[in-house]
Amino acid sequence: MQSAILSIMSQSDLFQGCTTQCHRLIADRLQIHSFAPGSTILQAGHSDRALWIVLLGQCRVVGLTQDAGEIELAQLGPSSIFGELSFFAPAAHRVSVLAKTEVQVAQFPRDDFDRLSQSHVTIAHQLTCNAATILARRLQRMDELICRTVAEARIAHHSEWHEFCQLMHTTPDKTR
Repeated sequence: MQSAILSIMSQSDLFQGCTTQCHRLIADRLQIHSFAPGSTILQAGHSDRALWIVLLGQCRVVGLTQDAGEIELAQLGPSSIFGELSFFAPAAHRVSVLAKTEVQVAQFPRDDFDRLSQSHVTIAHQLTCNAATILARRLQRMDELICRTVAEARIAHHSEWHEFCQLMHTTPDKTR
C-alpha cells in the first residue's frame, strides 16, 4: 500500500517539488479511508480541517441549491485533492464530496500538518505554496466561468453582480 500512496503523491500537484524522503515523511502521517459508491466523504456544512488526496476511484463534488437541488461541480480522480479551503481557513464546507465508484482516499489532518511544520519548515512551505497554486488555478477557472455566465445573461442584475465583485476582492471580517 505504501508504494501505491507514494506513486499517487508523485503525480499530485500538491506534492510537486517534494523529494521521495518528503513523500515518505508525509505518507506516514496520512490516514487511509475507503468509501462505497454513493457514500459521503466530505459533507457540506461540516468543518473537517484536513486535506484529502484521492488514491483510487472517482469522486463527485456537488453543491446544493434551493432551486436546482444537487449540482455536480467537478469529478475527481486519483492524485486530485479536496478540502483545502477549510484546511487553510477554518469554515464549514460549501460543497459535499461523494464517492462515485469504490474510492480510497488519504486524509492529512491539519493537526498533523501543524506538527510537521514545526520540525520540517521547508516541507510545510512547499506544500503551502503548492496548495496556493492549486487554489489560484481554481479561482482563475471560476473567474472565467463567471465572466462567461454574466456575459451570456447580459448582466440582468448589475447591482447584485457589483456587490459580488466587491465581496470577492475584499478580506472577510475575521471577527465573524
